[in-house]
Amino acid sequence: MGIDLVTDRALVIEYLVTDDELLTVTVARGEDGPDVRALVVPFKRRDLAEQITRAMQPAVLSDAAEWQKLSSPIATTLLGAIAERLSGRDRCTIVPDDLLWKIPFEALSLGGSALAARLRVGYATSLAAMTLEAGATGNRQTRPTVSAALFAAPVIPESVRTQMTLAQTGWKAPDEPSTLRATTEDARPYGDSAAIKASADATEAALRAALDTADVLHLAAPFQASGASPLFSMVVLAGTGDQLQNDGRWEVREWFRGTSHANVAVVADGSSFGSAGVAGAMDAIAWASASLGVPMLVVARWPSDGFSNDDLFAAFHAALAKGTAPAVAWTSAVKAARAKHAAPAGWAGARLIGAAGRE
Repeated sequence: MGIDLVTDRALVIEYLVTDDELLTVTVARGEDGPDVRALVVPFKRRDLAEQITRAMQPAVLSDAAEWQKLSSPIATTLLGAIAERLSGRDRCTIVPDDLLWKIPFEALSLGGSALAARLRVGYATSLAAMTLEAGATGNRQTRPTVSAALFAAPVIPESVRTQMTLAQTGWKAPDEPSTLRATTEDARPYGDSAAIKASADATEAALRAALDTADVLHLAAPFQASGASPLFSMVVLAGTGDQLQNDGRWEVREWFRGTSHANVAVVADGSSFGSAGVAGAMDAIAWASASLGVPMLVVARWPSDGFSNDDLFAAFHAALAKGTAPAVAWTSAVKAARAKHAAPAGWAGARLIGAAGRE
């Protein structure tokens, strides 16, 4: 199967959703190879969609008790039947399907506590992408000082602004002062090894230059995910708006032509991930990232007004700056944010996609 499960305590969980059935495939390390088990249960997609809609309201996400109440049926559907397979594990990688991408699995309750309290939770977009991501680091050399390139609050070309407004109902440009404040805090642990590009300096050219020099990329810029045309999903940056190499659209299709030294990239804008069909873009984004050479992505969740990632991202960067491996740094960041916030709004607003089982 080509999946490196890293340890005997790792588990991969893949879901497939139809209108009336739910297929759950779990993969663990067995004595003679992968231990694969499949479970098909009757399922009403419409019922789950309604449960997700109710649970993913900002007011619910910010209330621990209300979240527990409304997410309980979701947890029962998705985790209840495989509770035995999760027992004794220290990490799991979840491969969602369709509307399941909206769910913060790490915040679902299992055995009376959030899944994230029991084990390390990561995500993958497909089993094939997991294999590609695991090999994305190649033979790169570890550098003595961790460097970061952070892009924030770009001046958006007018043509791109119009495109965003048409593609995403109710889209609004991020608040520049708050974005810059949060980005400055995220950069602080790296000291002189951090470079912040903001406003007119947050260009495609600057980002391409950073790909080979930075260990960590942080993109506090608008991201437009497109389910209809996944390869045209894009990070919005400053630019002229009319030249392909500097048009303000760093499209996913362009990632395949680049190379990067970065170990992880943060996509801090999750506002477009609630659009219809956007789950179809997730695999293309992950494949493009791994092809670029970036094996792990941290991608913010939707609804963007339902989460505050300030504490989560600050703790993540603090750990990364010390040289902690991204998967371990993410686990510690989730734990630190959970210590401050009981409700998912304060700690489950982003997910680690990639070779999450690796140290």
